[in-house]
Amino acid sequence: MEHVLRNATVLTPLERLPGAHVAFSGGRLTGIGKNVRGGAPGVDLTGYTVAPGFIDMHVHGGGGYSLIDGDPRDLQGFRQWVVRTGVTGFLMSVMAATPEELVVAVQENKVEVGRGDGGACCLGFHLEGPFLSPRRRGAFDPSWFRLPDKGTMDDLLRAGEGTVRVVTVAPELPGAPELIQHVSQMGVLVALGHTDATYEDFMAGVRAGARHVTHCYNTMRGFGHREPGAMGAALVAPVTAELITDGVHVHPAAMDLLMRMKGPGDVVLVTDAMAGAGLSDGVYPLAGREVHVRQGRAVLADGTLAGSVLTMDQAVRNVVGVVGRPVHEAIRMATWNPARCLNLHTRKGLLAPGMDADLVILDRELEVAAVLVAGRVAYCRERERELFSALPRWAADDR
Repeated sequence: MEHVLRNATVLTPLERLPGAHVAFSGGRLTGIGKNVRGGAPGVDLTGYTVAPGFIDMHVHGGGGYSLIDGDPRDLQGFRQWVVRTGVTGFLMSVMAATPEELVVAVQENKVEVGRGDGGACCLGFHLEGPFLSPRRRGAFDPSWFRLPDKGTMDDLLRAGEGTVRVVTVAPELPGAPELIQHVSQMGVLVALGHTDATYEDFMAGVRAGARHVTHCYNTMRGFGHREPGAMGAALVAPVTAELITDGVHVHPAAMDLLMRMKGPGDVVLVTDAMAGAGLSDGVYPLAGREVHVRQGRAVLADGTLAGSVLTMDQAVRNVVGVVGRPVHEAIRMATWNPARCLNLHTRKGLLAPGMDADLVILDRELEVAAVLVAGRVAYCRERERELFSALPRWAADDR
């Protein structure tokens, strides 16, 4: 049966369509615009905004669930929790003390990739290491890091059987350009990050095939007017750039600078969230360490930032309310841009006929009112329960 969401502000997000309708059937979108006909029952969404579901391509956990260690039970719980933040797809960002443990984490969780039961869909893996710089370790234990090695990389890719979508590499390490070329030729997105690279090192990584930057500004050599560093290279290179917009990791002026330099098409909002996201202050695990969450900051005992407690809906609101960018640009950075990075743009990240009916419905304050996964209600706020009662639902849409 076809269903229609009517009279909403629709952000495709490449277009803003006021007073438009979104039709869907069988888990796919069938019509977008003001002239969509049919569809019974329909839902009147006057005053609401409909956009593609958010895609978080760099997240380590949230809601008390930790993804970084690769426990399948945590992945299942996270999928059910994160959908309430507007996320309908995400990459599982994993790391481990040894390459062998990382292989096991990928093997044990790959069966969950693409699974659809009403939670957000795990779209694959982001391997944040082990080929990172000890000088820019962030919250990771530097003993986990390794020099670039094609054999280790091939073991990880074989374990994933096509589910490894992003690998972060520090381009200045010995053998990094060769590894980057090897991995990118296999269709995996190489991101440059956790790097002490000079401008020249970074550009060598781009020439080798890297096309993305992991959490821009953070854990990377900063900009200097005589030595632009990795950050300077990221601003001018033909790469997409992740950005954590929690106001803790990056100053609003620096966020604005990145968006002005890269343009709305090449910035990707990510959370880099850890288990404490969405919960009260306390102590939570991350990569074998205790992280202290206090007043919106997640830090190790020595004060080092250790991921974030940001959610994707708040990331979008911050781009609008803190940086001052238009809503459609913020939505694009959370939907279409990551879908393109992950080569999923023929299915996700855009409202158009034939695309997956993964939708987020936002109120006037850009708070999440409801989320649809494959055309069925996966989450609905209590006050909108009756409004969406005519739509098909997943069994646990009140999680």
